Amino acid sequence: MSTIIHQRFPKKRKEASDASDLPDHNKKRRTDQHPPQKAALIGPHEAIVIELQRAHHVATLSIISSTSIRQRVEHATAHLVADAPAKPHLILLYAKTAAQVCKLITVVERCKRTLTDRGKSWYQYNQLFDVPAAVVEPEVVDETVIEGDSAESDAEAFETMASRINKAVTPLTPPRSIKSLRVYLATKSVPELAGKPSITVQTNDEGVV
Repeated sequence: MSTIIHQRFPKKRKEASDASDLPDHNKKRRTDQHPPQKAALIGPHEAIVIELQRAHHVATLSIISSTSIRQRVEHATAHLVADAPAKPHLILLYAKTAAQVCKLITVVERCKRTLTDRGKSWYQYNQLFDVPAAVVEPEVVDETVIEGDSAESDAEAFETMASRINKAVTPLTPPRSIKSLRVYLATKSVPELAGKPSITVQTNDEGVV
């Protein structure tokens, strides 16, 4: 007698609903969840930038060890020569550390040369600013207690505890203030900067004394 074998096939799983079939109002876009935020201004420059933004279109460029001089010159001059129907353009360049001041000066000089070659006037405003350094803790070395004579161990333990107490009560060294340089460049005079006693002014405008 022939035997009939019934072969069972796995049931086809129900396909999950495609997210694209959901109504639009149920979809959440990443851009809506995380809207772009304006980058925070660096502390030492925030107050002066806010003041200048009332009458100028201000851009800031930092100078660090890895900064490309050519790119900084291109970005700065492009900002300064761009059409400014509402507010005149102004650029703030600053060295993040005192060690980068020489590179900052190189960028500024090349910017001025480019502006002069294009027949533009330039106004340079130089100002020192404070760069807060990290707080340095006083160096206190704890002594290690080694097992030995009881009296000697007690004395060493006392010395170790004394050094810990000394570390706890010794005040931290106050933050030091290190100077660095920032330079404002513009193609027109900036009265808000010219009137500050801490700022020196340079220009190629022969009409300015």
